[in-house]
Amino acid sequence: PENELQVLKILCRTIQSTDQVGTAETGLKALHVVLEGSVHSLSGGDLVTIVRTLSLLSGYNGSQNDEATSIDRSSKSWTNVSAHSFQTFKLIFDEYLESLPDSSETASTETRVAMIDCCVAFGRSHHDVNTA
Repeated sequence: PENELQVLKILCRTIQSTDQVGTAETGLKALHVVLEGSVHSLSGGDLVTIVRTLSLLSGYNGSQNDEATSIDRSSKSWTNVSAHSFQTFKLIFDEYLESLPDSSETASTETRVAMIDCCVAFGRSHHDVNTA
């Protein structure tokens, strides 16, 4: 599990910082594969990082101004990346939602906020991710 978490962090950093569609798509596919086997073992902080990464790939350019959000991912060339990102978010949402504690712990709250922000990002995206 420790190695998987390191791989997830490296993948997220790479995906967040690249302006290359192919790199983002390859990283996202690898992220999805790793998550399929380890989504239940993620801690709140790791999950927040992953969900924020997926939000960046939605195609919605929010109001944040940093290197990762300054990359315009709303163009047509990013459509498939956005759709794959949504599928990965759906995997996390479906698998992880049941294990979220009902407490008001900071990590739990931060995770919920990140997941809601991700839903908003896909809802406001320029890409059609209607994948049911």
